[in-house]
Amino acid sequence: MIFSVNEGNKFGPLICNASCGPPCTFRWVGLVSVINSSQLLINNAARTDNGPYQCEARNTIGTITANIDLLVYYGPDKVILSPNETSLVANEGSDFPSIKCKADCHPGCTLTWIKPNGIEVSTNVLILKNIKMNQTGTYTCNASNFVGNMVSAGVTINLIDSPTILKLEILNSNTVDEQHSVNFLCEVNGYPVPDISWILSSTNTLLKKDEHTFKSNYVIPKANCLHTGTYRCQGSNVIEGELVNAFREINLFVLCRARIDQRYPEVADDIAVIENGDLNIKVFLLAYPEPMIIWTMRSSATGQDYTVNYINSFNSVEHMSIVNITDFSTKHYGVYKIIAYNNIGPPYVKSFTVKPQAIPSNICPNKMIFSVNEGNKFGPLICNASCGPPCTFRWVGLVSVINSSQLLINNAARTDNGPYQCEARNTIGTITANIDLLVYYGPDKVILSPNETSLVANEGSDFPSIKCKADCHPGCTLTWIKPNGIEVSTNVLILKNIKMNQTGTYTCNASNFVGNMVSAGVTINLIDSPTILKLEILNSNTVDEQHSVNFLCEVNGYPVPDISWILSSTNTLLKKDEHTFKSNYVIPKANCLHTGTYRCQGSNVIEGELVNAFREINLFVLCRARIDQRYPEVADDIAVIENGDLNIKVFLLAYPEPMIIWTMRSSATGQDYTVNYINSFNSVEHMSIVNITDFSTKHYGVYKIIAYNNIGPPYVKSFTVKPQGGITQHSSSTESSQYGR
Repeated sequence: MIFSVNEGNKFGPLICNASCGPPCTFRWVGLVSVINSSQLLINNAARTDNGPYQCEARNTIGTITANIDLLVYYGPDKVILSPNETSLVANEGSDFPSIKCKADCHPGCTLTWIKPNGIEVSTNVLILKNIKMNQTGTYTCNASNFVGNMVSAGVTINLIDSPTILKLEILNSNTVDEQHSVNFLCEVNGYPVPDISWILSSTNTLLKKDEHTFKSNYVIPKANCLHTGTYRCQGSNVIEGELVNAFREINLFVLCRARIDQRYPEVADDIAVIENGDLNIKVFLLAYPEPMIIWTMRSSATGQDYTVNYINSFNSVEHMSIVNITDFSTKHYGVYKIIAYNNIGPPYVKSFTVKPQAIPSNICPNKMIFSVNEGNKFGPLICNASCGPPCTFRWVGLVSVINSSQLLINNAARTDNGPYQCEARNTIGTITANIDLLVYYGPDKVILSPNETSLVANEGSDFPSIKCKADCHPGCTLTWIKPNGIEVSTNVLILKNIKMNQTGTYTCNASNFVGNMVSAGVTINLIDSPTILKLEILNSNTVDEQHSVNFLCEVNGYPVPDISWILSSTNTLLKKDEHTFKSNYVIPKANCLHTGTYRCQGSNVIEGELVNAFREINLFVLCRARIDQRYPEVADDIAVIENGDLNIKVFLLAYPEPMIIWTMRSSATGQDYTVNYINSFNSVEHMSIVNITDFSTKHYGVYKIIAYNNIGPPYVKSFTVKPQGGITQHSSSTESSQYGR
């Protein structure tokens, strides 16, 4: 017969049958495999499984064979191009070598080339002659049969072309509010694939460059006034060694209210001018659209408002306004106010108080004490003084100089402790003030002397005293904490005539109101032989099959003991955990054969001698009566020669101990009879034997064993005992006809 299967699918089982007495053994023989079974089963059919197969049926009397053919069908697993070129570049009108494609398939594949425009051509050869620009793109070859299909790697055709700007636009709008995002898009054609650069035209500043691409975006996440301007998209590639460029420009306008331009130093609020000197106030502003700018002055002498001569300069979004007065007199002292506004938001308003020059005075703070915890922020502490003209300020400490009126320490350190002086200085003179800064800190380490972290000796021994210390401000309180949690207010740990109840870890705690720290532990151990403190099964000593079993053993002793798990009946080592006081042994899924006695053994070495202690515990796994698969199973059909011997030996597993009985139904009379048998019981492993010597015709029939306990259904097995004879031929058959043809 002929059968077929697709590669990767399951074939079978195809069953080989024959009439045999005594029973036959079966095997299937293929070109590259031998299967010792009556079933031809291939879970994942491969190409190497294709070919003829022969089934052999054999017993002690003779052999018979039967033959089939198996066809394994498969689709393409790769499509091969020849020549294997995936990228072709030339000038327009060029010819390229033809490209062939092929694929290994069973049955053979249909081959089709797919063009860039999606048109399919049924051929295995791609012909590329006098290529035009509209023929560029990627070509692929598709191989297919009824099993499957596969597409080849792409063959990309490109023709050399200088860059062209296809599109330049702002995707949302050319005019946007501040804080809105702006997304420029530029699309460029050309080959080799161009680079796309974004340039701010007014300064020729390169903003971004994307290499080897036909499309690029430039994004301003949050636009502001200064983003107003002309932006250029430039495409570039290299043709025959020469750089070729193309560009296009676009304008962006960002709406913004009038405000100070923070790129320039801001004029102080208070301005001191000497009589007959000059006043010059220069204000730099940002605004779009162009703002209206006006100045007024309120006289200190009269309290009246007056107009002021000023000059305004406008440039896109950057603007400047200047008030300049020479040969300054008392009538010019007062408050000068600038107002700038457009139709975007509230106006910008700023006042400047112009007053006569004076030496600095009234400085503060002075002669004060401040404190801060280490790591915290101190300040800002502001140094103020009455100044005209305006003062510059600085703080001078022991190790630092801060050129600011603010004494600000973001992360206070011990080195910041000490005196600080504030200086206020102008062109007329200088004044100073003094403060003290106290930096408080807790311990950052606790030092032990001697620095011993582990002490071992015999009971009753003395150890050297251990001192602890720590650097703190203010000074720390030192406390030793014993293993039992009791605290002793002292910096010295005294260890004399140590007893077993004093073992464990001692630590020293250093603390003040800022913080605290605990030293490394000093562990005291006394030499002691192992003792089993606990041995138990955490769930239950009696469990069902497939349930997990978790043994726990806790052991004391020093040096830290090893814990071993041993199956007592065979003295088999199951697990060993080294240097531990606690160990678990887990049986993930218990079965009959796990029933037994388990031993936990603790071991250590004292003065060169191995010292052991152990305890045992019983585990019982409930299981129904069933065959013990560790032994060969007796065949269902047994051929016995007349006057020969019959011996049926059945090995069983069960817990609790099962009831086992045998019966026999005679082939001659059809009646049931009792049978002599011998049962042997041992914990979970049991054996039952039927033995008949000088076998006669009355003994032929069906022998049945029944074994049962109160766990699940009984075990029942029948054995047909018949005379020895020859082989009767039967044809091969299969459980499923879907593979035949």
